Amino acid sequence: MSAGAWSWLDELAEEELAEMVRGLTACVDAVQGAGGDVVDLPEGTSTAEPATGDALPT
Repeated sequence: MSAGAWSWLDELAEEELAEMVRGLTACVDAVQGAGGDVVDLPEGTSTAEPATGDALPT
């Protein structure tokens, strides 16, 4: 990704940056907390694909 893709960060106020960091920290904490709940899928299995018969709504 080019440096220009991140230029919008320069426009944020310090309070907005702090809020983003808090939100990111909460997200990382939640993912780490759920780490023990991860199902061990067989190799080659993707969680992005719906299970058989579970078509995504259109």
